[in-house]
Amino acid sequence: MWAGTGKRVRRVEVLFFEPFLTPPAVHVGCAMWDISNATNMRVDLAVEDITTTAFVAVFQTWGDTKVARMRTSWMAIGEVETTKSGTFKGPDNRPRRSGPRFYS
Repeated sequence: MWAGTGKRVRRVEVLFFEPFLTPPAVHVGCAMWDISNATNMRVDLAVEDITTTAFVAVFQTWGDTKVARMRTSWMAIGEVETTKSGTFKGPDNRPRRSGPRFYS
């Protein structure tokens, strides 16, 4: 999207790791962008076609904006199939602490 002017669109289908029972709420955000500072920075990031198994992330720019690259992050919130409680298998390998830890 570095070359050219006018409306430019990129769509990417994102598959969920496991299906939701109903289409979830999906949030997308910009994690990194590399855009020329010689022109206005015009960016639109959205989602389309949300289903129980996937969604489409849509990135748009327009005018004379020059985009070298863009990285997005996403989060889907919704109901998934539940597992039985108390069915944890395997050793408990969580680290043990002798007391609270504080970080400065």
